[in-house]
Amino acid sequence: MKKSICRQFTMLYIIGVVFLSFSRIEDAKGQASAAQAGKDIPEPKIQATELWLRGYSVIPSPRNVKLGKGEVLINDGWNIKVDGVPRGDITVDFIKNDLMEFHGMELKGTANRVISLQIKAGTVKTGAKPGIDKDAYKLVIKPGNVSITGNSPSGMFYGAQTLLQLLKVRKDGSVVIPECTITDWPATELRMIHWDTKNHQDRIETLKRYLDWTA
Repeated sequence: MKKSICRQFTMLYIIGVVFLSFSRIEDAKGQASAAQAGKDIPEPKIQATELWLRGYSVIPSPRNVKLGKGEVLINDGWNIKVDGVPRGDITVDFIKNDLMEFHGMELKGTANRVISLQIKAGTVKTGAKPGIDKDAYKLVIKPGNVSITGNSPSGMFYGAQTLLQLLKVRKDGSVVIPECTITDWPATELRMIHWDTKNHQDRIETLKRYLDWTA
């Protein structure tokens, strides 16, 4: 009886070892196949934009960009001028706050160097439906003058976000933007984000700032 039980346990042990070895062999084959499959997948072709080649980055990449040859220095000597912008519009505060927070700039200059904000329906012809068309803007950067014109307040706001992303810090600490003309509008009317509160248990101040940035 005891010998029979011992034989059964021995057979089960052998079967277990064989099964485990077989499983490891299959896992190794699977990993090798996955690795080979990964090699067979072609790498994505990244198209370098004109802005990127000049050392600038904007997300998402604007639809239409016409770059000039030079760069424009941005410092405290600039000021903001508004035309047809509702009182209390957040775009002005957004520009001032980001310039101060990220670059230590406080715009207090004269009228010689101006960031001009305007709202004018139909400035950018998109051919899109109204919900998208209203978010279009035109950004023109020249020495001494930066103009942002939106088809609506939201379009002007998005133009300001492009301007803020274009700010580039040189090795000497100065901040520049490229001479250019940019026209842009979104691809879809509805854009959404997902905030994972399980893994992002941040302070309410962080969440509010994140909402500002994702806007």
